[in-house]
Amino acid sequence: MPDAHAFLLFSAAALALLVTPGPAVLYIVGRSMDQGVGAGVVSALGLVVGGAVYVLATVVGVSALVTAAPGALKALTLAGAAYLAWLGWTELQSQGAAAAGPGDAPRSRRQLFRQGVTVSLLNPKAVLFFMAFLPQFVRPGGADPRLQMLALGGTFLGLALCTDTLWALAAGRAGAWLRRPERVRARKRISAAVYFVLAIAAAWPRG
Repeated sequence: MPDAHAFLLFSAAALALLVTPGPAVLYIVGRSMDQGVGAGVVSALGLVVGGAVYVLATVVGVSALVTAAPGALKALTLAGAAYLAWLGWTELQSQGAAAAGPGDAPRSRRQLFRQGVTVSLLNPKAVLFFMAFLPQFVRPGGADPRLQMLALGGTFLGLALCTDTLWALAAGRAGAWLRRPERVRARKRISAAVYFVLAIAAAWPRG
């Protein structure tokens, strides 16, 4: 474990990052508005599992290999953008059936979980984030640096699950209003817009 001072600094920095709406928050909000709080929480669990893969990759150094290969990182970026755009397209395609009534079959919890994991794994910024963020709080001369990073990564993911659950609760309640039959088209379009914005943000070139 890192020392208490480093751990407190890390927790404060992590919370400051997590409470700021970003791609993960927007994804959870879209899912919660579409299918309710439970769907948002399951999606958040999927994102956390995907994040755990990147934490482990950072610890063993696999992320460094991905980052060192610009072609692989670009391919991952485009794959993530394409997947998010596809999710937005499916939302638009389903709006007609949804407006017709309860025939719009909701996604199962397993499907939502898998989508959350996929969205997280196709987010190349996660590679760079964990590589840049975790080592800053590792204290030389303490425990094994790998164990320190595992502890810090686990703490970050636990805090992320807590804050994402709060976002799911808030968005799920707003979604209950939007899920009324007369508003279902608007809800689908809002969800689709969220995914398209995320896709554009993921694919946008950065200096």
